[in-house]
Amino acid sequence: MIFKFKVSSFRNQYESPDGRRLCAFTTPVSNIPAEWEEWRDVNVRDTNMRGDVFNAIVDTLRNEPDEMIFRNLGITILAPEVEFDNKNNEVVVVFADKAKHGIANGGHTFSAIREVLRTEHIDAEVKVECIVGNLETDTRVSIVDGRNRSRSVQAYTLENARKSYAPIEHALTNPYY
Repeated sequence: MIFKFKVSSFRNQYESPDGRRLCAFTTPVSNIPAEWEEWRDVNVRDTNMRGDVFNAIVDTLRNEPDEMIFRNLGITILAPEVEFDNKNNEVVVVFADKAKHGIANGGHTFSAIREVLRTEHIDAEVKVECIVGNLETDTRVSIVDGRNRSRSVQAYTLENARKSYAPIEHALTNPYY
């Protein structure tokens, strides 16, 4: 299946000696094809539409859409071909085999985008990383495994980064305590 749509930016980032290529583009979330829903078999996780990650992405899209591109890692796809037409600022993404191509990571991002677009228009950008080439099974599985190992940061760690505990820490340094 061939998907062609406008992008805001495109960059070839790396090409390996074996011909695999890493490229990335940014595009308005409304340009992400809804049909990519049918190309999620390569991902190892289902979207938890009741979880914190999904809800945080939806919240960003609805309340701070300009921050989406900065806060979200985006979507990673595996494809045999991705080409950029710099005259028209269009990307062409080819998926041919549902067992080999499609969304490898970022399913929560994709689902949150589709959920929000169901009821409203939003002006937000999303990054799509593309791993391009004819990938053997072990290579594909290793990429999906590596891209799906992130863990969410604990709330107390974020509060510590915000210095929310500083008054308590200061109070505890009092020698009378």
